[in-house]
Amino acid sequence: MPIKFSDAEIQSTGAFLVGELERLDPELYAPITDFTWSRDIDLRTDVTIADEVSSFILSNYAGGFGGTSVGKKSWITGLDTTPATVGVSQTKVSNPITPWGMEVNYSIIELQKAMQTGRPIDVQKYDAMRVKHQLDIDAQVYIGDTELDVTGLLNSDDQVTSGNIGTYTEGTTTPQQVIAMFNEVLNNAWAATQYTRLPNRILVPPALFSALVSTQLPNTNMNLLRFVLENSLTRTAGGFLEIWPCKWLADTTIFATPRIVAYTKARDVVRFPLVQLQSMPVQYRNYQQSVPYYGALGAVEIVRPEMVYYGILQD
Repeated sequence: MPIKFSDAEIQSTGAFLVGELERLDPELYAPITDFTWSRDIDLRTDVTIADEVSSFILSNYAGGFGGTSVGKKSWITGLDTTPATVGVSQTKVSNPITPWGMEVNYSIIELQKAMQTGRPIDVQKYDAMRVKHQLDIDAQVYIGDTELDVTGLLNSDDQVTSGNIGTYTEGTTTPQQVIAMFNEVLNNAWAATQYTRLPNRILVPPALFSALVSTQLPNTNMNLLRFVLENSLTRTAGGFLEIWPCKWLADTTIFATPRIVAYTKARDVVRFPLVQLQSMPVQYRNYQQSVPYYGALGAVEIVRPEMVYYGILQD
């Protein structure tokens, strides 16, 4: 029986039969991918592949804040007054750092065929591996991982406060109700910090973002999104607010009830420990060449949970 190449072998190298009257576009069209994790969180870069855990220390102050027995300030009423004292308590918060790895391999025959067709298989497989790496980081940042029992930026149960803020119905909810809904989220988050810090970022489901952008206010050149941004509590107080769509908030298997997430994007508030991808030297196994890649992914560290607020979209 004559030996023939299988369809899988032909497709993997990109060698296809082309008719005389066929115009083949030589461009390679990779799957559509989009990752927003680097937009929404800062990295903690001091971790290494040798680390098994990332941790940080939260300090709390106590004592000395009641002043004298009749007041709230630390007055001294005489030389014989016993001065007030302060105490400091510290709590260590730990999260796992988990190694991540993939191998890019191809045979020397595959490589030669791909080179002859002008479609380098090694580059394509490397790109595919990078997409998988980015996808895993994206999921880890936003929703964590059930296998590791860690949560993410959007579903943390680490003292993050939440509350119902009503519902949005396109065509029915008025602009005044929309701005009241967003400002309720901002005000609740502000109150959780004893009115010291207002959030500078809000993540919303893509459908809500689309509705905000496409709803034009009557007799103006302003859409509803711009109206919310310019009249938000953060902007009015002199800050800067960003509202961005997040595809993970549209996943009904994760969030049975839609939510919007308000927080301050800063390294001392929320951050993600990441060991960047590294490679080992090319390894040869008979006719196979392989390059192992490795890194590590931590879990989102919410250093200041009082500065993160979940607004639940229900009555």
